[in-house]
Amino acid sequence: MSLPRVFVATVLNLSAEFELDRNESAHLVKVLRLKDGAEFEVVDAHGSLFLARILRADPAATTAQVVRALPAAGEPSIKVVLVQGLPKGDKMDLVVQKATELGVAEIVPLACQHSVARYDPSKAAQKVSRWQKIAAEAAAQADRLIIPRVWPVQQLSELLAHEAFGQGLHLLAAEKSAAPLKQVLRAAPSRPDRIVIYIGPEGSFSESELAVLSKLAKPVSLGPRILRTETAGLAMISMIMYEYDQIMPRG
Repeated sequence: MSLPRVFVATVLNLSAEFELDRNESAHLVKVLRLKDGAEFEVVDAHGSLFLARILRADPAATTAQVVRALPAAGEPSIKVVLVQGLPKGDKMDLVVQKATELGVAEIVPLACQHSVARYDPSKAAQKVSRWQKIAAEAAAQADRLIIPRVWPVQQLSELLAHEAFGQGLHLLAAEKSAAPLKQVLRAAPSRPDRIVIYIGPEGSFSESELAVLSKLAKPVSLGPRILRTETAGLAMISMIMYEYDQIMPRG
């Protein structure tokens, strides 16, 4: 059985002592019932992986010490950014969790013209906080070395206004009449370091949104079957990771 993994915001070194925050402490002590002397894995702010041992198990503030550095399977060498049109209900929870497990680097919740979900600024901030927590939990469960960043909810115009967001290969999940994803990836002049994928909400992107995206993103088909919005992005990430040999064994 693998050891539990936590993330800390500090840089660690051998024999360093450190304190976990309340959430991580409560999870290790109250949920997993770890006691003094128990070991766990910790990833520091530089993405380095260590074995640590609990010195004082406290659900409010557990103290631990680094035992030794651990080898770790690398993160995907290709940075995949998922731009997900906001789906209905709690579907975004699933998308964030599974995209994190599959190795995505960033997740952008996109408010689209056809999105059923509508959030005022306060509600949107609460949702993003929840999604970031889900990403952190999924990253620990999946033995990631980073926690993907969940962006604040974006409008398409403000997202594309971000400097440098247009870098990399941009792909738009489109109708099955578009070129197959594999064909587009293999036709790229060089292996991309960054791939941005756009997934529409249940009602798809509007004509005006598609007009904007068509200037930046290549339309691709994911196959002959129609996929739900919460499935399409996950399928696309999986295909990209497989095509570029990013499906790695555990370290």
